[in-house]
Amino acid sequence: MWLLTSVDDATDDQIRNRIFGFGVDESSDQDIIINEFEKEKVAIGEVDLPANEDVLVCCELIQMIKATDDGRERLLK
Repeated sequence: MWLLTSVDDATDDQIRNRIFGFGVDESSDQDIIINEFEKEKVAIGEVDLPANEDVLVCCELIQMIKATDDGRERLLK
């Protein structure tokens, strides 16, 4: 399952026949609700995805893969 968002509906018939579309509440009231929700999360200071040892090891491995022989970063394709 994929959840995609788009500003406009730039799809063809084949895609439209295979998706479930839904609307987004763009009202000012919804903006206020979301803003309050985010402020509550910030006040608590809870981290949804904390950086544990596994995450740090993966980050280091990625840096090693991306590094050139002289230590500079390179772009991988």
